[in-house]
Amino acid sequence: MSRRYGPNKDGGAIAQPCGINRRRTARRSPAFTLIELVVVISIILLLVGLTMSVGLAVRSQSETRQTENVLILLDQAVKQWQIAADRQLSWGINDTPMVGAVYDVQGHIDESNSPSPGEQLEDLLRRISTNQSARDILAQIDNDFLQQETEDNVTFLTLVDPWGSPVCLIHPGRLPDLINYPNDFVGDIDGTIRTDHENQFGIALNRALLFLSAGPDGEFGDLEAQTDSPEFQATQDNVYSYKPGSGQ
Repeated sequence: MSRRYGPNKDGGAIAQPCGINRRRTARRSPAFTLIELVVVISIILLLVGLTMSVGLAVRSQSETRQTENVLILLDQAVKQWQIAADRQLSWGINDTPMVGAVYDVQGHIDESNSPSPGEQLEDLLRRISTNQSARDILAQIDNDFLQQETEDNVTFLTLVDPWGSPVCLIHPGRLPDLINYPNDFVGDIDGTIRTDHENQFGIALNRALLFLSAGPDGEFGDLEAQTDSPEFQATQDNVYSYKPGSGQ
């Protein structure tokens, strides 16, 4: 107990007890506790994860829209070529020296063969590039997608999607030929014989070429596979120039 001094009867000072105790109070440290640090770090990691997820989703949507725009331009270039030529593009195998057996786009119509849709697209780009109006449309495609390559001193165009995979061409099947193929039957509503590629990747409609990107996963998948299989699931992010027909 501390003392204070007050006047006495003689005018002097005497010591008097003071009723107030002065106690030192401990000050709390401003640092975080371990639990608080763990909570804060967890919240930060959660926010970073959410931000990255949203960012990846937005980027994927943007790349999908880019791909759709590229495929639309490619389709417009084909239509411009057909307008200038006043006919549709033809596709088939130049396997005979017969006059008139020359096709615009090389492709194995015989289902026993397995053509490369990517190589067919290169052949298509070579063909439509002979028309100035079609070239003007192709020039609107970014060079990151429409690329020029050289192989064996031959320069050709290739088309890749934003994920770096080649864009592919699915052509409609051939028209029935009952003279050479008596057992032909019309499989599709547009009067063509459906090809293996149509069954696997998507059915072309109205005898129009169908352009296809494998999407973000880089896998075309297989529409004929079981719906719960990885092969079928891989088709779900494919990007098309138009909505393909149903296999039913």
